[in-house]
Amino acid sequence: MSAQSSTEVERRKAVIPRLPKNNPGQAWRAAVKQWTEINPSTGYALKDWPASWYKGRVASRLGSTRNGRKLVAFAYKQAGSDEKFEEEFPAWKNGYAALLAAIRERYCLARESINGTRAERRQKREAALAAMAADEEFASDEEDSFEEDSDDSD
Repeated sequence: MSAQSSTEVERRKAVIPRLPKNNPGQAWRAAVKQWTEINPSTGYALKDWPASWYKGRVASRLGSTRNGRKLVAFAYKQAGSDEKFEEEFPAWKNGYAALLAAIRERYCLARESINGTRAERRQKREAALAAMAADEEFASDEEDSFEEDSDDSD
């Protein structure tokens, strides 16, 4: 049995609390609070987390969530007040995901796959299916079932 490093033990307590779902105004405020205020269970505000908690092996689990909170806190700081923030980002009314998308768009931080945006991938898929349908060798009487890209990260 190997001894666990203190980093591994510390990383286990790296948890980002969920945001309120039924109250969009509380969701963005909670995101800002998580970024700036110390969480008693971790002993850190998200902005002060050790990099080992959100980079490397755990990046996919915590890095994206932490980065979202960072972007909301940054946009809030730029706005300077609750009223100005809500005025500049009316998408907050549609929930946290919509707000985050609006912030990414405003600051040109849109997430993009190496294969293009979701719209570009859909366009390529439709063009490929149309080309197959136009070719006798690949055309079929039945509609081929190709799964739609379900990657929501764009």
